[in-house]
Amino acid sequence: MRIRDMICLVLTGILLSSCATRFETSPERALRAGKLATDLKALSPSVDPAEADQFAKVAVETCAALRKKYNIRNHRWIHNVAIYWGVTERGNCWQWATDLKAVLDQFTWRTLRVERVESHVGSTFREHHSLAVSAMDRPEHRWVLDAWRHEGVLWFSEMKTDIYPWVVSEVQD
Repeated sequence: MRIRDMICLVLTGILLSSCATRFETSPERALRAGKLATDLKALSPSVDPAEADQFAKVAVETCAALRKKYNIRNHRWIHNVAIYWGVTERGNCWQWATDLKAVLDQFTWRTLRVERVESHVGSTFREHHSLAVSAMDRPEHRWVLDAWRHEGVLWFSEMKTDIYPWVVSEVQD
């Protein structure tokens, strides 16, 4: 093997190992769910606190379970390449959104609404899909729930302040 090939191989190994991700612990997930629940309760006075707590726990724990199911071990872009090459089957952003929404839709949320959102539709490298949650009486004030962004560690933020220009998807499953 030529020295140049050997250097490329070593650098590739370093790059891949540096992109490895770690799983959240149960206490870390509980803290994340607590933060999400607090944010959901702040959406509107009409949000039922117990419902916000349950929603947050289900969302965070479902993402952790999907991460194991999808066998996420590396950075999201590396995982996307593995899907493209046929090494693994699931874990694209739209699959995270679909599978998380399927679980959330098993519950009857009286004060919260879940919708699919999308950004940069049609752009090969920028298109992104996720979910948004809002209070039933304030649908214009949404929080994004993005499971893909941090490889199964649920990320959430106000939709209007996110880096992605989200729009509500016409397809809601």
